[in-house]
Amino acid sequence: MSIPVAVAADFVLNSLIKLAESSARIQAARAEGRTTLTTQEWNNIIATNDAARAAAQTAVDRALES
Repeated sequence: MSIPVAVAADFVLNSLIKLAESSARIQAARAEGRTTLTTQEWNNIIATNDAARAAAQTAVDRALES
C-alpha cells in the first residue's frame, strides 16, 4: 500500500487544525480564570475530535482506493 504525500499532508494538517481549535477553547477558559469547561465547551471539543477522526478515516479510505 502506498499513500500519496498530499493525502498524508492533508491528514496531518487537518488533525493539527482540529487540535488547535480544541486547545484554543481550553486556553480561553484558562484566560478567563476558569478551571473547568462548560458542558457545551466540552461537547464542542468532543464533536471537533469526532469530526477530525471521521475526516481522517475518509482520507485514509480514499487513499486506499487510489
